[in-house]
Amino acid sequence: MFTFENPNTPIIVSGTTVSHNGKNFIITAGVLQYFYNVKIDGGRNLGLVYMGGHGHDWQAGVDAVETLIRAAA
Repeated sequence: MFTFENPNTPIIVSGTTVSHNGKNFIITAGVLQYFYNVKIDGGRNLGLVYMGGHGHDWQAGVDAVETLIRAAA
């Protein structure tokens, strides 16, 4: 699991950058209110991932972001 900079909840802080396999990924939270947007450094969008809030499993959203990053790396 990646270490995201928000120790109190599994919600990823908007603007978090993750390095994986020599590539940088930028995560924006709250896109269209309930999605993470994941971009690879350089601006190419990898896609939107549901954050999982409002009674749903926030950890599932974090896991989906990690899966997207691993697939793109």
